[in-house]
Amino acid sequence: MKRNRATGIILFLLLVFNVFANVDDDNHQEKLNWTSPNGYLHTEVLEGTRYEIGKKAAELSNLKYEDTMMFRMNKFYDDYFYNATKSEFLSAIAKYIYDIRVTNRMIKNINPDDREFLKGMAEYYGVKPKEIEKAFITPDGLHSVVTDALKILNFANKLTKKEKNFRRKFLSRTISCSSFSAYGQKTADGSRIFGRNLDYIGLGVFDKATAVYLIKPTNGYKYVGIGPKGFPNPGISGMNEHGLVLSTHSVFTKKYNISKSAPVLSINRLVLEKAKTIEEAFELYGKNPVFTGWMIHISDRHPQTKSPRSAVIELNPEGNTIVWSKNNYMVLSNHYLSDVQRKREPYTYEGVRIHNEDRYKRLKQLVEETDIDLVRSVEILRDSYSPYSSSQVEFSPSSIIVPNQVNSIIFYPDSLKFYVSEGPAPTSVRGFYEFSFEQLENKRPPKYTPQLAAGTSDGFDSFISAYNELGHNNNPVAAEAHLERAHQQSMDCSYDLIYGAVLITNQKLQKALEVLQTARVCSHYNPQQLAISNFFIGLIHQYWGNILVSDEYYEYALLLTTSDGLKKQIATLIKQLKLDFEEVKDLADIDIEYMDSIW
Repeated sequence: MKRNRATGIILFLLLVFNVFANVDDDNHQEKLNWTSPNGYLHTEVLEGTRYEIGKKAAELSNLKYEDTMMFRMNKFYDDYFYNATKSEFLSAIAKYIYDIRVTNRMIKNINPDDREFLKGMAEYYGVKPKEIEKAFITPDGLHSVVTDALKILNFANKLTKKEKNFRRKFLSRTISCSSFSAYGQKTADGSRIFGRNLDYIGLGVFDKATAVYLIKPTNGYKYVGIGPKGFPNPGISGMNEHGLVLSTHSVFTKKYNISKSAPVLSINRLVLEKAKTIEEAFELYGKNPVFTGWMIHISDRHPQTKSPRSAVIELNPEGNTIVWSKNNYMVLSNHYLSDVQRKREPYTYEGVRIHNEDRYKRLKQLVEETDIDLVRSVEILRDSYSPYSSSQVEFSPSSIIVPNQVNSIIFYPDSLKFYVSEGPAPTSVRGFYEFSFEQLENKRPPKYTPQLAAGTSDGFDSFISAYNELGHNNNPVAAEAHLERAHQQSMDCSYDLIYGAVLITNQKLQKALEVLQTARVCSHYNPQQLAISNFFIGLIHQYWGNILVSDEYYEYALLLTTSDGLKKQIATLIKQLKLDFEEVKDLADIDIEYMDSIW
């Protein structure tokens, strides 16, 4: 009797232990809500209906709505109109017209599945669905802000046609994504490798934290989406369970399709859920026309031969094209590759090509030089070669690594593994974490790979702090302190050039002259920097104490691209400062006929 009682107690205790063990296991299996130690990389596993995925994603993000990417995107949108008009009244009119023409019509075209997903997020955050929907279409809408909406803003500002064109070209060069794919004889082990940097102008919008989402829909393929924390959509970069991998690149187009278009984030999500091959993806893009131009770098294995492939699907409201890879690799920046599509971006073509073909050529050179493996992939994504100084430098606006680099990813599609960098920007010099579908399915945290981290110099870190103060906070006074440290910590002339421009903005002309003289001396190998430093110095000498400083003064120095781009920027400064062209043209060695062609 005692033995039976003891046996019963033991069985009861085992049962209780097993129940609690199962409860813990269930809690472990329910979610993976991992964040890297510095808070810049986040992981979630989401499954269920689109509504459930949206609501759960919002819950697991541990963010208030005011801290989400959606809120920042909408604020970025509002601030853009105000900064463009410098008037609350004109800004309100411009936004009203833009919403009628673009925003409201695009929101109506959101896919029903995505609308459910956004509805789930809105319910959790306690906001109206339209707030989330507005952020969802903003990447497409920003393209029209550059072109169509600027017609409204420029009318309000009474800008000339040539000034409108300049603004389009200038903004187009601030989007700088880079990607490459390699396979077969171009990789060390013959496997497919796909590397990608996401670079975007949304400073303080996209770069708060990167998130990796494994999404398991009820009616589609499992896929990984990598994008901003709190907004789980694979429309920027993603890979599905069949090894189809894609990355999205901005490009500007002449025409827009407002009435029947779908947001690119929505179409890419559909592709990853429904397509196994490039052909199936191309068909889905054909059935879902885009609002504006995009390029999709995509890779798969041939359905019959299983041979690896890559292509660029060029999306355009006037029709899509596909460009296939050659010689076992493909590279992409931000300009169309095919002749037919290049003709469809006439007014931004020059501005986009000047800067982005520099990176395109450099990407091609780096991929061609040697076989690609993981270490080489990271080296490519963090390359800082400047085509103007013919050397590796700490900072060059035309290098592959740029200050507004939001995330860096290396996919191994054949094994469903991938590596993602943590922030802050620029990410390719930071540490990378190794992920896989299997690891995410089993709710395990990713593995840190310290050997891939390069780190940054003190000068570069100070410059990045200044860059954030300028681009995000519009605070040249705070930026000045960071640039002073960069000036002391590094011999990179680019820092001195930007430091000098900020000092001019802050009316510290004597100090600006000293700094710019330093930039001038060490810029002898770089005609771009030499010209702009000469120009700034000339302005100080000729207009001492009476210089009209534009709010955008430092931005033109900060976002220099090529010699042609430089001349356009100097021309704009001349126009803004109401200077006599004949008096200052020699300072930057600008040809009069060329200047006339600009204006």
